[in-house]
Amino acid sequence: YYDRLAPRALETRRAWLRAGWEAAVACALDEGAHLFLQAGDLFDTPEPRNAERVAVAEALARLDAAVIGCYAIGGNHDTPRQRTDYGGTSPQAVYAGLGRLELLQGHGRIATRLRAVNGWRVAIGGLGWNPALPPTADPLADQDWDVDADLRLLMLHHSIEGHIYPGANEPRLAQATLARFPADAFFVGHVHHHARLTLDGRLVVVPG
Repeated sequence: YYDRLAPRALETRRAWLRAGWEAAVACALDEGAHLFLQAGDLFDTPEPRNAERVAVAEALARLDAAVIGCYAIGGNHDTPRQRTDYGGTSPQAVYAGLGRLELLQGHGRIATRLRAVNGWRVAIGGLGWNPALPPTADPLADQDWDVDADLRLLMLHHSIEGHIYPGANEPRLAQATLARFPADAFFVGHVHHHARLTLDGRLVVVPG
């Protein structure tokens, strides 16, 4: 755990995480990506160090200069548990306020942005971590997403049935719910092991 690491091990971990972030940004720039999607837990805490904040700001500026649309949701690590914690605001909100990314916050409902990409009407939806959900809940079970688009991309931050931490007692996305939900592709943060599923023709990617 982050709080239990010795200083040297913590610095090694931070360097590894920064390298991973920079590799993702470099890949988007090298490939000429249209979109850069960040599915939660950009930071380990709702109050990250200034060094991490600056590294993210510099990277988002490079993506913005390349006209790559950046979209993000909150995760369980960087979302305040209560509105009284950290002013109830995640650190990503700073970049959203500067226009460097779109932070999709629907307060328990899917937030949506529409973007034109090479003549396609693309919908980017986001449903971040909800600390109020009980452990037995399926975060998508009572959601609807009636959006008119050629391509519908949905970011989530919860465990998926069959892809969850051992012994975890928390909400999870049922595969049957994902298979019938009106999205073409899902990008699901939270579990740090990569996975790729196809459910009734719908692509499900866990970046890891």
